[in-house]
Amino acid sequence: MKKNVFFGLLVLILAFCFIGCDTDNINSNTDLSLNGTWVGIVGGIWSSGCSDFCEHIPSCAGFFGWEGGYTFNNGRWEFFEDAGINSLNMKGTYTTSSGEIIMTITHYMGTYFEFSSKFYSRNDLETAFKSSGEFTNQTIAMLLSNYFTTLTYDYAVNGNTLTFISESGSELILQKK
Repeated sequence: MKKNVFFGLLVLILAFCFIGCDTDNINSNTDLSLNGTWVGIVGGIWSSGCSDFCEHIPSCAGFFGWEGGYTFNNGRWEFFEDAGINSLNMKGTYTTSSGEIIMTITHYMGTYFEFSSKFYSRNDLETAFKSSGEFTNQTIAMLLSNYFTTLTYDYAVNGNTLTFISESGSELILQKK
């Protein structure tokens, strides 16, 4: 009898989750107008340099003329460096509130660091850095704390244009693909 009651409760709980929960949207605090792929405008996407936006992108130098962008999907995001979306570099989760987006980096593509072509979590990347034998534990800790972080920007969506605004006022302008 106890097994049947337990099984019945388990079925009810699962049913509530599948019927009553939005399983596609990992966080209900997301602006659905962000959903889709947004690419950089060639030849001047930065209003005043890229340092505010690319500190977590090792290949940031020369970003004027960049054609990369972001794909947002119900609280998840991915970053790519070319318009063909063939070079995913990082991904994570995000929330939005009152014109502010908070993006947490959760994974980096291994090729970013000359490792295997797969996504690495913080723990995976730490293991890969240690296995390479090229970094001290102190350097690994510094790299991980610099790369796995939270990015916060003001943002605005106006039709097919998405603008990120850094704390210093620099703007990153993207267009919906």
